[in-house]
Amino acid sequence: MSLLLAIALQLAADVPPPPTVAARDVVWASIGENFSEGPFPKKSPPSGARAVVDCRFGSSGRLTDCSVVDESIVGAGEAGLAKARRLTAEAQARDGKPVAGRRVLLTFSWLSAEQPVNPEDAGEVRP
Repeated sequence: MSLLLAIALQLAADVPPPPTVAARDVVWASIGENFSEGPFPKKSPPSGARAVVDCRFGSSGRLTDCSVVDESIVGAGEAGLAKARRLTAEAQARDGKPVAGRRVLLTFSWLSAEQPVNPEDAGEVRP
């Protein structure tokens, strides 16, 4: 291993990870219009679809540098990223510290209003 590579690896190891903030401790300024609608690859997302997205707050409070950490079904991650782009936070979190530069983990869940009903539970009788 070259000396230059060894120095670069040491410097990278000495850099602390960016500070984080819990989503519940953020003062959300805006969630955009019709936040509960779209985007999702299908017209109606399946009940229980979930995405976890990791983002960094920019100086304006907008979320940047977002990536999908987990998704329950294909497409949920992209939908979560699209939702995250619509969020804006106040300059300071509830702890009084600026949000700029801090990372946040967001979980987006989609619940369908149209749950299938078992015909026996609904009292429907089939011949």
